[in-house]
Amino acid sequence: MVKRIVVKPGRPALAAEASPSREHWIVVRGAARVTVNELVKTVHENESIYIPIGAVHRLENPARSSWS
Repeated sequence: MVKRIVVKPGRPALAAEASPSREHWIVVRGAARVTVNELVKTVHENESIYIPIGAVHRLENPARSSWS
């Protein structure tokens, strides 16, 4: 399954409870601040991160909002 998620600057982050399946996230444009359990990492365009089964994860757009 493939999902496209757009996180706009200045908006609340996407947060998820422990995942029942593993996930592989790829940043297509910009950058993402990804938290997997206690690890916080910035993932840039054309990079990816693995979310293991049972990991609590969060996705944020670290860019500044142009409208705030």
